[in-house]
Amino acid sequence: ISGVELSATLEGMDIHILAYLVDPNHPSLLDYLRIFRDERMNRAERIVKRLNQLGIGLTIHAVKAKAQKGAVGRPHIADAMVEEGYVFSVPEAFQKYLGYNRPAYERKYVLSPEEAIGLIHEAGGLASLAHPGIYKRDDLLSHLISCGLNGIETIHAKHTPEQISHFRESAKLHGLLETGGSDCHGGGRVQPTMGTVEVPYSFLERLKEAWR
Repeated sequence: ISGVELSATLEGMDIHILAYLVDPNHPSLLDYLRIFRDERMNRAERIVKRLNQLGIGLTIHAVKAKAQKGAVGRPHIADAMVEEGYVFSVPEAFQKYLGYNRPAYERKYVLSPEEAIGLIHEAGGLASLAHPGIYKRDDLLSHLISCGLNGIETIHAKHTPEQISHFRESAKLHGLLETGGSDCHGGGRVQPTMGTVEVPYSFLERLKEAWR
């Protein structure tokens, strides 16, 4: 099934919204993804410029080489810094330069949860809150429901059994669809997690029923 994960910001916190069964050719969705990729590149260029001002001779070409055809992000900058010997590790790059409030940090392009959910609905899809256990903010749910949230990711690689039970109860209480997965973003820094999290097939059946 078609899907995409959108990054949004609420009260200074990153919120990830999962889009399921969207039209992958919808003009508004494609426009947003293009803008998001362009803004990520612009941000990377600003970060590299800051690093250069700090005496680190990294080039944007080295960063692009790490990203290859993917959207450029801070992890690619960190990888390039490690490869060229400016830091010993990716965590060191974030701790010293790239993390929040560090010398080379640059704010990213911001999309509100309302805008993200509206975009998903406009593209014919359903919106689910990704990995709620990571936020540690149950109060976010009521606000997102008021924005049109359809579901919540109850099963996730980083959710404890207690959290899974809690979020499944929350889904029932608020009439939300349940989604789940391993949150696999491919190989690279960590072992790929695809296939390591079991999700009931009934989740997909209910998702499709609601979508129809």
